[in-house]
Amino acid sequence: MFKIVKSLSICQSVVIFRDIIVCMKTVLITGTSRGIGKALAAKFLFEGYHVIGTSTSENNLSSHERFVSFQLDLSNEQSIQECAERVAKHNQKIDIFINNAGGLFDVEDNKIVMEKLKKVLK
Repeated sequence: MFKIVKSLSICQSVVIFRDIIVCMKTVLITGTSRGIGKALAAKFLFEGYHVIGTSTSENNLSSHERFVSFQLDLSNEQSIQECAERVAKHNQKIDIFINNAGGLFDVEDNKIVMEKLKKVLK
């Protein structure tokens, strides 16, 4: 669940439990407002991680003390840039990155257009 470290210089957040120094890892997960992203965030929080989440909407995990959320709209380049800047200013070393966010740009389409798929995966 936790990795015990001997040196504090490699760990930004630590917990001392019964004279044992425990390093708190940080995971960044995109798309945490619902579905798989939300479940992953809850699981990592349960395991003791700090979680940085991104989503286009409010997240009900925001009340957790080890969860911070930033707004991110993948269809908007300015939103992507602003989110990256906010994450960087948060000044937390990212140990794990899970790119879970997705987008559906044309709901009425019933076939996959490669250019649109590339945009989603970009």
